[in-house]
Amino acid sequence: MAKKFAPALAAGAGLLGGVAQAATYDWTFTGTGGSPSGSGQYEESGGIVTAVSGTFEGIAITGVLAPGYLGGSQDNKFPGGVFAFSLASATGGGWDNSALTDCGSGAALWQGFNGTNFVNGAANFGAYTVTLAAVPEPASAALLGVAIAGFLAANRRRARPLSPPA
Repeated sequence: MAKKFAPALAAGAGLLGGVAQAATYDWTFTGTGGSPSGSGQYEESGGIVTAVSGTFEGIAITGVLAPGYLGGSQDNKFPGGVFAFSLASATGGGWDNSALTDCGSGAALWQGFNGTNFVNGAANFGAYTVTLAAVPEPASAALLGVAIAGFLAANRRRARPLSPPA
């Protein structure tokens, strides 16, 4: 019996071991003076934004752009640097990629790009917020798995038929 549950217990112990995982953040950017706005979630690992979702100016964000894609200091660190993302389609202003530059104290500079070319006039300051998204921790999931395995084992033991009398 113990051999049957050994793989499940080993997997649960691995989850409890604290494997490094990406953190997920909720973000918003509110432009000033008619500047574009957007919100969504992004994942970061090792301080680098690795995935992004949401909408910007009502258009779906399709993904994060590789560091350096737009040149300059685009390092995909946010807050603290510059991260860039692509949109599902171009806006009325002609830009299909955007970059947010952290200016400190909750302020950011937004810039719009057509491909890798800056769109003249497509830049403005705004305010941003970043908060850690609520996600269940892996240890809770592991404990739940171990508890379910225990209940199954106890139920199986109760369901065995009694031996016939000798």
